[in-house]
Amino acid sequence: MEETGINTDKALFERIATGDEAAFSVLFFRYTARLAPFVTRLLQSERWSEEIVQDVFMRLWQNREQLASIEHPGAYLYQMASNRTLDYIKRNAREVKLQYYAARWVNGVADHPDAQRDFHEIENLLKEAVSQLPAQRRKVYQLVREDGLSHAEIADRLKISKHTVRNHVAEALQEIRIYLRKHGVMVIFLLGLVEK
Repeated sequence: MEETGINTDKALFERIATGDEAAFSVLFFRYTARLAPFVTRLLQSERWSEEIVQDVFMRLWQNREQLASIEHPGAYLYQMASNRTLDYIKRNAREVKLQYYAARWVNGVADHPDAQRDFHEIENLLKEAVSQLPAQRRKVYQLVREDGLSHAEIADRLKISKHTVRNHVAEALQEIRIYLRKHGVMVIFLLGLVEK
């Protein structure tokens, strides 16, 4: 049963459209707990659901002017969450596929001496690339890729935002890719090594 008065979803959308941050806060807390399990079910993973839900609300705020005309706010939020999840899946599908092929290739030739030598050369180039990253970016990269920490854990440990963590990771990967390409390493090997 929908609430009445100034706190109905429709009324909140209308208030948010005028820049009302208190209304946005009410809506955020009302729907975060609903959208996170929905996104988790779509992804079959909890790891990225929180980030996707936060992205939904960030985009909602950025495009708030259009909210007054939305008749069914709940359905609108679920559709946004669904779209952002689909975007995430599409964006990562290609890299997941490349990781799979890279892993199969490495496993298929791992016993060959030349392949082992090439693999060690790539590992050394990767270490060199990481060592050349700016200190904070290198630290974030190592915490994600080597220690397996989540963006939230790193943000908490380093006292920075999760958005900053995500930016550091993206920039680190880009710099590493460029470094390896300059040294003749195909991107498929890089993906197999750093995107795990």
